Amino acid sequence: MRIPLPPPLLTGLPLTMLAKLGIPDLAEKWPKELLPLGAIVGGLTPAAAAHLGLPAGMPVAQGGADAFIGMVGLGVVRPGQMALMTGSSHMQLGVVSEKVCVLSALVLIGFQNMSCSA
Repeated sequence: MRIPLPPPLLTGLPLTMLAKLGIPDLAEKWPKELLPLGAIVGGLTPAAAAHLGLPAGMPVAQGGADAFIGMVGLGVVRPGQMALMTGSSHMQLGVVSEKVCVLSALVLIGFQNMSCSA
């Protein structure tokens, strides 16, 4: 199932940040729709299948950000659980039972049209 981005998210792209960085055209390359984690996005191409030794057409699924997928691998999937992820960055990631809004951080990096409404 493909999920089109609602207008507030389309207008919530970090356009001001991209302009300040001198790369405003990058916004045109951002996805226009979201896919749920695990959604089938297509099949393995013949070239990729031959390279990997897998069958052509094998389903390819939408992935996720490494740290958040790592949480699943660590079994951190219920409210109250936390994971310490280390690598090129260090994060403490937790699962909560209620929505948490970090709007101030989003505004600081250029997402000026975001809101915390449900």
